[in-house]
Amino acid sequence: MSVDGKLDAQNLDKLCIEQEGFSKVHDSWLIYSACAFGVAAKSALDKDERDRAWDLLAEGCFYLGVSNWASRGEEMTDLAFKKCLDSEFGRQGSAGRHKRTNEMKARAYELIRQEKQGRTEQDKGWPSQARAVAWLEIELKKEFGENALGNFPDTVKGWLDKMEDREQHFPTVGANRARAGKVSP
Repeated sequence: MSVDGKLDAQNLDKLCIEQEGFSKVHDSWLIYSACAFGVAAKSALDKDERDRAWDLLAEGCFYLGVSNWASRGEEMTDLAFKKCLDSEFGRQGSAGRHKRTNEMKARAYELIRQEKQGRTEQDKGWPSQARAVAWLEIELKKEFGENALGNFPDTVKGWLDKMEDREQHFPTVGANRARAGKVSP
């Protein structure tokens, strides 16, 4: 069959090789289509129709891309979709597991800030972070139960260490940092 450089998607079927069992849904049809567009592009280039040749090459590349996706794309798409779902389920599970702990942490911060409001100007904060941890342990156990946390003192101390406004509530922390030359702005 001769190719005159005027190939397009509508008459592509005429150029495809007819074989027994050959159909458009088969990957080979996509490869034959890409080749047919390549041959048509060569014919157009021989006639000095560069724009037409580029159009035909681009169309052939499309069919090669579809062929590539048809052979591996579905599998890759399924894997990506599965990873996305696993990540979302993991995030939701993590949020559920840490919900109670996050509530306790927020309540600890709230209690520390409330307790500071009741103090006088001379007494500008907690005498020490250790006392605050001991007091919070009692208060949080009353509110959330004896077994709410596995290791109350260490966990609560870790929360207070990460508290943004901690130096306002624990003056000894700020003084210790100043002595060490690590004064925060």
